[in-house]
Amino acid sequence: GGSFLPKVCEMAPSGRAHSDVAKAARKGWASTPPPPHGGGGDAYCQAEPPALPRPPSPGARLVRAALVARHGDRSPLAGFEGDGYGDAWAGRCPNGREGTACYKGQLTNRGAAQLRRNGASLRQALRSAGLAREPYTVEVHCTHIPRTMDSARALLEGLLGSRWAAGRVHVAQQHSGPALWLYPNREYCGALKARGGSVGAHLVGEEAADKAGFSKVGHWKLGEFFTNYTDQRVRLFDLYAARRCHQPGAGVYPCGEEGQCGFDELKSAATVAEVAQFLQAREEGWLQLVVGPLVDRLIVFLLGEGGSVPDFLYFSGHDTTLMPLLVALDLWERPPVGGEWPPYASTLLFSLWTTAEGADMVQLTYNGEPVELPACSYPCTTDKLRSALARLALKEEAWRGRCDAIEAKADAITQSVR
Repeated sequence: GGSFLPKVCEMAPSGRAHSDVAKAARKGWASTPPPPHGGGGDAYCQAEPPALPRPPSPGARLVRAALVARHGDRSPLAGFEGDGYGDAWAGRCPNGREGTACYKGQLTNRGAAQLRRNGASLRQALRSAGLAREPYTVEVHCTHIPRTMDSARALLEGLLGSRWAAGRVHVAQQHSGPALWLYPNREYCGALKARGGSVGAHLVGEEAADKAGFSKVGHWKLGEFFTNYTDQRVRLFDLYAARRCHQPGAGVYPCGEEGQCGFDELKSAATVAEVAQFLQAREEGWLQLVVGPLVDRLIVFLLGEGGSVPDFLYFSGHDTTLMPLLVALDLWERPPVGGEWPPYASTLLFSLWTTAEGADMVQLTYNGEPVELPACSYPCTTDKLRSALARLALKEEAWRGRCDAIEAKADAITQSVR
């Protein structure tokens, strides 16, 4: 049977490598059906569904809500040479043909179910909070990566109650170039690439992981070409996490140059390496180049500026959409985020409420848990929110000007989109 793991080492109680055990695990992975929806071997496999917080005061009414979300469960982005990728992923994605394998990075059947669940959870929450009307007016944006469009459609199906209703909603897709800002667009934004993109950003990640004491894993032979340890760490984590989510408890671990490397260590190393660039950007004052247009859209929506305002605004993105935003809002190190890589189907939900006294207040939840913006403590009025986020917001035109429209040649380590 096929497996998308490379050669593996599983240590028996005696400490010796057992290749037979590894082979059995591979065979089990290929033949074992995925666990029921909601299963998986780690919290990374599926976030808790979105939820609204308590109203900020008795009698407060929900006015509108905005969601920034990661796509659902997907197949891994990279395979290893000779790993039998197609066999391992046969029948796990909505291809329309029985037994057809997922392509790399495709939303799986489970991922689509996660987003439908999130949509249904939001629908119930909006109803319970007494949002003025239904059906709701919605505005949706996604990236040019197909899994974000597929995720958006699935969430809308749960939110609006049917596939037919979801199909009637226009989803604005951001294509490569100056209109793409839902993740760090180093390919287009020359200023971003010069300051923190390409090799520079990954060197920052490599140094951060080394300082944290994580061993290098460069001897692994990836089926795609990656030239630095940061990409190796991140892609190994991605590959192994996908396997772990679809066959929990297999007990097969990748081995580092210095010995056994468990999943938790691999996840921590990848997280430290990936987020280092965004922490550096915050420190040096150029994080606005990463999150500016998204923050501006959120402010305009929550404050009701710019003409007709929908009931629900939805940005269907990636972990590299959420991670820099959480860093920018000073939420990354705080609970419930706690420095953890955003799981599949993660959500950051902004809700605008009007109190009985007529004051407008904004509240946030991350994966269903209430969070308070450090720069906009309770009561977070819209005026306080504008002041708190002004340093991060950037109009699209201004963002393009700052980027200088410098075309930068993309390479294997320029874009890191998951």
